[in-house]
Amino acid sequence: MNGNHVFAAEIAIATVEIPLIAPRKPALLTAIRALGRRRNLELDGIQYWRKLVIVNKIVFGNLEGLETPGISAELLHAKRVSEKGRGRVSGSGANHRKYSHGQILSLTLTLSLTPDNRYNNDRMPTPLHIVFLGTSPFAVPSLKALASDPRFSINLVITQPDRPVGRKQILTPSPVKMAAQELKLPIAQPENIKTFPTLTLTPTLLVVVSYGQLLPQSILDLPTIAPVNVHASLLPKYRGASPMQHSILNGDETTGVTVQRMVKALDAGPILSQESIAIDPKETFQTLHDKLAIIGADLLLETLSKPLKESVQNDSDATFCRKLNRTDGIANPKTMDAATIDRMVRALTPWPGVAIQNNKILKTSIEPHPDAISIPCRDASMLYILSIQPPSGKPMTGRAFGTGHTLVS
Repeated sequence: MNGNHVFAAEIAIATVEIPLIAPRKPALLTAIRALGRRRNLELDGIQYWRKLVIVNKIVFGNLEGLETPGISAELLHAKRVSEKGRGRVSGSGANHRKYSHGQILSLTLTLSLTPDNRYNNDRMPTPLHIVFLGTSPFAVPSLKALASDPRFSINLVITQPDRPVGRKQILTPSPVKMAAQELKLPIAQPENIKTFPTLTLTPTLLVVVSYGQLLPQSILDLPTIAPVNVHASLLPKYRGASPMQHSILNGDETTGVTVQRMVKALDAGPILSQESIAIDPKETFQTLHDKLAIIGADLLLETLSKPLKESVQNDSDATFCRKLNRTDGIANPKTMDAATIDRMVRALTPWPGVAIQNNKILKTSIEPHPDAISIPCRDASMLYILSIQPPSGKPMTGRAFGTGHTLVS
């Protein structure tokens, strides 16, 4: 088949039998989803898009759960057979509501397929036009990678408004804004993305990296190919705002980056690509952040440079991580062992920071060190504090702190 031709054909994709149980409509949808999952979504190198909207005059609407990247289809035929001693049933689609519990519904679905260029971006003209949304330092390598690649053209950078920073509350632009200014890219800084005017935006791709606000469906619907996101975990693990910190807090041995197609539900979109790395036993948030930011930028370019291939997340395997606050950094050696506090310090520095009795703990070890002060912890474990900052004081070594202070009574 020539990739430049529109493919149209009728394909009887499968027959499935399900028991009819109340409510009938979800049971029918379950059968249709099962049929769609068994269908090969690529023919002669071209992907197709399926939107199954009508079954014998019963309109279900374009439910997200029914949309499978790859197939665009109109239902042409649906044959129903009721068994269990009742014989064949015929009539309009509405008659399925009269079936009794325990009856079997047999569907044979015939679809008409047409290609959808949203999932065949290798056949689209370059450069691909991008609206980029990002705020934190994690997003900067992705922005710079896209800006330096001639296959992409960044039409607009959307980032958070300038915020007051530090004790003097100096109004400071986001790292993404500063990078966009260096690249001479147009910038928008809406206080609330939900009210941002989008009528003039027609990007090919929406790229979101550590932006900081949940996007409404009106924004997700803007791109002609897809909205994509770079997330710093191996989804479905650690959906949410603090995946890197939680991978260290929990003592994980591996983590990675996921590029996903965005849906309205938080970090629940189909996976487009992933790359994993090992977590060093002494890994800190900052070192892990810098590694994953570079890996994410490279993976983003690699993913967007070829047709998008999706893999649905298994929601039953999902774990979640919320936004961190200062109370997450309160450590108590009497109730926590040394390894737990050491992971806290490595994961939560610089934000929200870890404190013991109002002293900010900057660096620790679970091995003896000549510049450290030793602190007994739960289960007869010992924590060695290498760097500490007293209230209203300057950072100092643990050894220097120990000459004039007592940390744990």
